[in-house]
Order: sequence, then structure tokens, then C-alpha cells
Amino acid sequence: MDVSPLQSRWNLPRAVNLEEDTGPVLEGVSIVFAILTTIFLGLRFYSKQFTGAAGFTIDDIFLAIAYVLNLVMCALGVTMVHVGGVGRRHAIIQATNPELLVGWAKCIYAFEILYYTTVALPKMGIVLMYVRVFNWRGVMRGLAIGLLCLLAATFTSFVITAVFKCRPIAYWWDRTIPGGKCINVQAWFHAQTIPGIILDFIIMALPLRTIWGLGLPMPKKIALVGIFAVGSVGIVASIIRAAMFFSTSAFEDRTRASVLLVGFSILEASMYIIAACLPHLRPLVARHAPDWFLSIVRKSLSQTSTGKSKIRSSPMGSRPIRRTHQDDEMELTSYSATHGISSPGGEGFDSLENGNSDAFGKTASRGQVLVTTEVNVEHESRI
Repeated sequence: MDVSPLQSRWNLPRAVNLEEDTGPVLEGVSIVFAILTTIFLGLRFYSKQFTGAAGFTIDDIFLAIAYVLNLVMCALGVTMVHVGGVGRRHAIIQATNPELLVGWAKCIYAFEILYYTTVALPKMGIVLMYVRVFNWRGVMRGLAIGLLCLLAATFTSFVITAVFKCRPIAYWWDRTIPGGKCINVQAWFHAQTIPGIILDFIIMALPLRTIWGLGLPMPKKIALVGIFAVGSVGIVASIIRAAMFFSTSAFEDRTRASVLLVGFSILEASMYIIAACLPHLRPLVARHAPDWFLSIVRKSLSQTSTGKSKIRSSPMGSRPIRRTHQDDEMELTSYSATHGISSPGGEGFDSLENGNSDAFGKTASRGQVLVTTEVNVEHESRI
């Protein structure tokens, strides 16, 4: 096909290859991340079974729904290459097969709605995991609930805007409708990236105060911060996607630009799902990682110790103590088997951090936070 007239019409330099098709790139990204999210979600649920955690928690449900929607997104990414001409130059499609542009518009319309929902659910699942694991009460629980409401309100407003960005709705893919109009969609694409990044940083910072307040040695605290900071991989993907949206015009060569913009949207949504799975995989790593790797980790934490309860008594006798610590962040209740501190309900640090620890696995299999404290009790009889 002679593309010289099209290059002149669209003011494109001669060096631009109008017949180039980058659609297979989007197909590859969609397939790869569909596979990766399946693997990581499967490992998450296997790890829960491996550590003896029974049943589905609410964050599991949120994540499972997000996974299904993400698979639909990936399928849509492949579909729009074939029915929307994604990957090919807009000028070529406009001149040779303009009906593909209708397919492109409909695919993008559905993709937007799926994207906002899929990204929001793992974030909400991570916050719910914090509440379950740390058993927050008072101020921290209120902050978590407030953040959940903010996430829900943000994603709901995004979905509503995506649905009604044009009036009538069909004007988005049929510009022949008289009297139709749309918002500035390019500006909207730019604006919607900012709240997501801000909320990502808030989610990542939310558990830090609680972890720092635990009665653990500094290396242990740093290790726990690392476990719960893995959500930063989602932040990185979100920032990269935002940069792509600010540096790329979504409509100048819309079908070709969609490879980059849709691809990074799939990457971001998938990374949030993977990030929500990572904290639960530590027991599997501890069980199956090479010995040399575990040796390095043990050496780095060699100065830490969870300690063991000790009871020392005078000749006149002794008695065990029961200790309860409660504040506005966490509720910790004692258990007499090891004279430590634990809390009821959920897998807790025993599953997230220590895998199937023999010392605490049976006692705290449903506990959120497990902290052991060395308590020495001495008393003597006075006459």
C-alpha cells in the first residue's frame, strides 16, 4: 500500500513506518501478567493452607474478585488488538478500515471501568489485611476504616466519570450523534493518576507506627517493615503509568498509543495483586529457599530473639502471671502456654513471618500479632 498520501495528510515524517504493528506487544503483556497473577494468587492460597490458616478472609475475597477482573482486563487487551486495531497507526485504520475505530472506542470504554475497579480492590484488601493482622482498635482502626471509605469513594467517582464522560454515552464511539459532547478526556486521564499515587503512599505508611511500637529488636522491626512494604512495587508501577499518561497523547495516534497506555495499566493492576500476595509467601520461602539464602537471612537477624518466658521462684513458691496489654492501636491478650503475648483471630506474624514455627504455630494459628516477652518473676515470703 502506498502510504505517501497519508503521511502528507497527517504531517508525518517520511521516517515513520505507517505499516508497523505493535499490537503483539500488548498481547504479550496481557498474557504474561495473566499468568503471573495466577501463579502468585495460587501461591498465596497454598501458603495459607501450608501454615494451617483455615477459610477465606475478607481480604482474600477482595483479592480474588480483583484477580478475576484483571483476567478480563488481560483478555480485553488481547481482544482490542483484533477488533480495535490497537498497535496499528490511526491514519492507516482511518483510511482502510474505519469501523475498527468503533471497536477501539468500545474496548477502551469497558477497559476503563475494569481498570478502576481492579486497582481499587487489592488496595482495599491490603488495608483489610492490616486490620486483621494487627487487630487494630481505637484510633488506628478508625484511620483504616476512613482510608477504606476514601478508596471506595475515589474508585466509585472514577467509575462514574468513566461511564458518563460523554453524553449520550454512545457518543464516545459514535461521533455522528447530533448534540453529543464529552469532557476533556485527555485532562481526565492526567488528573486521575494523582489521587491513586497519594493513596498508595498512605497505604504503605499506615502500619509503620504499629510495627515500630512493637517490643522487638530493631533488626526484627526492619524485617517486618520490609514484609509490609512490598506494596511499594504497586506504587512504582503507578508512577510509571502516570508518567506514560503525561508524556503520551492518548488521542493523537490513539490506536498506537493504546499499546503503551493499556499495557502499563495492565501492569499496574497486576502488580497490586502480586503485592497483596507477597506478604503471605514468606513461609514458603522459609521452607523451600536454598540453605545459603536462609543462612544470610539468619545472620542478618542473628541479634534478634523472641525470647522465652522464664519463671524463677524463691523457696517459698512462685506463681505464673497473666499479662494483658491494650492501647488504641492493638489489642494483645496473653496465653499461658508460653507466657507471651498474642491476639485472637487471623494468621498473624506467625504465618507472615515465621512460617510453621514449632514454638508458636499451634497456639497462634489464628492470632494477628504474636510478640513474645521475657518475664522474670521473683517474690519472697515476708514474715
